[in-house]
Amino acid sequence: MLLECINNDFDKIKSSLIKDIYPFYKEIDKHLFLNKKYIVYAIEFSFETFVYIIEDDKEDFLPTSFPLELFKIIDPRISKSFIYGNIEILINKKEKIVPLISFKEWANDINFYNKLSDYEIEYEKIFESYKEKIDYEFFNPNLILSKDFKLEKIEKDWVMCENCFEAWQPTQNEMLKCQKCNNIYINPYKIF
Repeated sequence: MLLECINNDFDKIKSSLIKDIYPFYKEIDKHLFLNKKYIVYAIEFSFETFVYIIEDDKEDFLPTSFPLELFKIIDPRISKSFIYGNIEILINKKEKIVPLISFKEWANDINFYNKLSDYEIEYEKIFESYKEKIDYEFFNPNLILSKDFKLEKIEKDWVMCENCFEAWQPTQNEMLKCQKCNNIYINPYKIF
């Protein structure tokens, strides 16, 4: 799922409950940028719908939840890796289990996010693995495409990177990364 930020003003958040429970959103304009596109790594259904994205100002890859009302949905497709599960959250100092859609390790382990936010290496590796899959699955305007080289179609559904001449059979993803030189391309076999 691809979103575009349409509101980063705390005073314009409609839900008073969000304002009460999440006062750190007061500085939301430092975390989200208007018109910026964001990839969704999980969707939480509690008293509001929240999406987990990577903030612009973060150096790590820890996703943060934000109310969906701050975004416009640009591409509604969700990852093929996503399943339905649960997450444990804190609302008014009480732990609650609420529905979540994300990859299986997160959806099946109500404490996955807590362990990820504690920077437990096993959980970081799991998230990073899925992050790369999700980032390349559909068109992602945040990835920097190679402008100097092209990805050429070659026989029998193969592609070749003009930069390093690496050839491979591409995945079904809309975005591809050359495993040899790391150039990023749009999959020439996918029309979207």
